[in-house]
Amino acid sequence: MLAFFKQALELISMEGEETLSLRKAALKCGVSNAAPYAHFSNKDEFIAAIQQHIMDLFVSTLEQAAEMYENAPDFLPMLGTSYVKFFYHNPVYFDFLFSRKNMFSFGYLHLVYQSCFCYNIAGDKIDLCL
Repeated sequence: MLAFFKQALELISMEGEETLSLRKAALKCGVSNAAPYAHFSNKDEFIAAIQQHIMDLFVSTLEQAAEMYENAPDFLPMLGTSYVKFFYHNPVYFDFLFSRKNMFSFGYLHLVYQSCFCYNIAGDKIDLCL
C-alpha cells in the first residue's frame, strides 16, 4: 500500500490532484486497474487514506520527539525541530496536507482533529514556559 501511496503522491505533485485517478495510480504502480478498488471505493476515499497515513507518520514523529525530550530544558525547540525536519525531508507531505483547497471539508475533519492533537503534544510545555 505504501508504494501505491508514494506513486499517487508523485502523480499529484507532477499533475495535480484534479487529474489523479485510481487507474493512473495503478498503472504507475504496475498493478491492474481493478486492484485499487479492492481497497478504496473511489478517489476521495483513496485521498483520505493517503492523508491519514501521512498524518499518522507525523503524529508518531512528534510523539517520539516528545517522549525523547520530555524532561529536557529545550523540549519546545526540539519538538519544533522534529516538526520542521519531518516536512523538510518530506516536502510533498506538507503540500499535500496543508496546501489543499478542500482540506477542511467534512471528509477531512479527522485531519483537523489530528492537527489539534499534534498541537496538544506541545501545549502543556508551552504553558510551562509562560
